[in-house]
Amino acid sequence: MPQEIRFCKPEGVYGFLSPLAAFPIKMSVDGEYFIFPPVMRF
Repeated sequence: MPQEIRFCKPEGVYGFLSPLAAFPIKMSVDGEYFIFPPVMRF
């Protein structure tokens, strides 16, 4: 059975993937950078 990754809360190992995380997600694809702002403003 596959193991689930739960990230609905900003705590825990995968908390940075939560839409409730208080910081933006920065990533690079083929040399182009993208910044996804947090959903919630604190």
